[in-house]
Amino acid sequence: MYITYDPEKDPVFQICHGAPTLSVMQEAVGGLIEPVDLFEDKDGRVTMYVNEEGLYYCDPSLALFTEVYPKGNVIHGPVIISRCDWAEGNTVPLTQEDVDRVVKAFRVERFAIVNEGILPAVEFN
Repeated sequence: MYITYDPEKDPVFQICHGAPTLSVMQEAVGGLIEPVDLFEDKDGRVTMYVNEEGLYYCDPSLALFTEVYPKGNVIHGPVIISRCDWAEGNTVPLTQEDVDRVVKAFRVERFAIVNEGILPAVEFN
């Protein structure tokens, strides 16, 4: 399985079956892909792919919190997340453990960027 997220279509993670092809990944992000490694283990690496030019052309969509980004990192535009195996370097389906870990690493909400990192935004009436 793999995960897609597109705030313009549906602002929740979508679980898809199988492993994505290059054309599926490019279609999901709306252009050329840029890898962002999320975490790795003995079997391979879980990678998020974003639009290569999304930082320039896409609105902020997610806040990512991992060991690499403990204060958070803003992700722009749609993403697709899959696993790459160490043995062959192929894109393979995520495990359920991967999915659980990915969901915990992201915040899909409005947020504010401050000196201390990324914080949930407070709405005022």
